[in-house]
Amino acid sequence: MSTDPIDCPAAHSMDTIWFAVDADGNIGVFDTGEAGAVPTDAALGINPGGDGIDTFPLDALRAAHVLSRGESEIADAGRDVGLIEGDRVVVVIDRARLADTDTYRTSKLGPFETALRDSIWVLREDAPRIVASREPLDATALRALLDDPTVVALLAEGNLYDWLVNQQDTGVFIWENQNYEAAGAYVRIDETTAPLTLDALSHEARSAIGRVRFENRRFASTPSIQLADHLARDEVVTYDPDASLRPLTEPERADAAKKREKTIAASRGRATVALVVGTALVLVLVLFGWLTR
Repeated sequence: MSTDPIDCPAAHSMDTIWFAVDADGNIGVFDTGEAGAVPTDAALGINPGGDGIDTFPLDALRAAHVLSRGESEIADAGRDVGLIEGDRVVVVIDRARLADTDTYRTSKLGPFETALRDSIWVLREDAPRIVASREPLDATALRALLDDPTVVALLAEGNLYDWLVNQQDTGVFIWENQNYEAAGAYVRIDETTAPLTLDALSHEARSAIGRVRFENRRFASTPSIQLADHLARDEVVTYDPDASLRPLTEPERADAAKKREKTIAASRGRATVALVVGTALVLVLVLFGWLTR
């Protein structure tokens, strides 16, 4: 594990996405749900506490993995008309509609090439040809893409994650914590037969996503992962700082219940004291006001 942890939030009250790789460098996407633990070294995607990495390069590769399967996936993606200036995009081009199939590499620029020429990123060369913008696009460029008849599908950065959530086999292994009593327990909820690896990413993205590596695991043959098998308790953070990584035994569950009861009782005791003191103060003020009339 890395010794250079990122600024990871001490708690999260909604889903956080974090990344890891297996022994072969295959990428895993981990969803905490509301109770899952997060390694302190992990690169974060969706993160209520902020400090997440730029996931667009990985999301664009995942989208290309899905879109390359054929017409039904392209039709499902459609043409995103909810574009916002500053969006990056993933674009599917109908090569049959191009006069020159290599036109995006030449000076014969059509509307979509003009929009992307300064930042074009070819995700897939063969049909269906899929490209993305490395940089945010202005309103003029976005309009050119929408108006271009060679563009048969367009996914905007802002909607890309939600679209991917509804797809199967997106080129990564996806894991989720589904056990409120075991913050370290993750189960695989989606897999892939053609996994994306760190080698497909830029150096910056590789460095971030590769910070957590399960050296003795291969995601394809691992239906579940328990973080406690790989990390010490102080190497992960949880919403509840006292949460257990493993399922509690019956004695541990009873002990935890007693601790919760004591905490609740103490809180009620403090509230009662505050109420009594507040009431007494009000009475003193009323009496003082009456005596000084």
